[in-house]
Amino acid sequence: RIVRESRPNVMAVPVASLLAVLEGGYAVEVVDAGGTTHLVGVETGIFQDAWVEVTAPGGDLSVGDEIVVPS
Repeated sequence: RIVRESRPNVMAVPVASLLAVLEGGYAVEVVDAGGTTHLVGVETGIFQDAWVEVTAPGGDLSVGDEIVVPS
């Protein structure tokens, strides 16, 4: 097994949760406390084992947020 790149302490989501947005880039659908959802734009990093590193430039995504993953 060869590791080409790694990063500690990153936020990761399932690749299947990424939504391509018309303006370009990606978003994830976040579930609010009341059960409604909204999209949060994310930038992607390393992909591995069906997971992808994400950052939300606007700070609208936190560790522990519930995201929608289509089945």
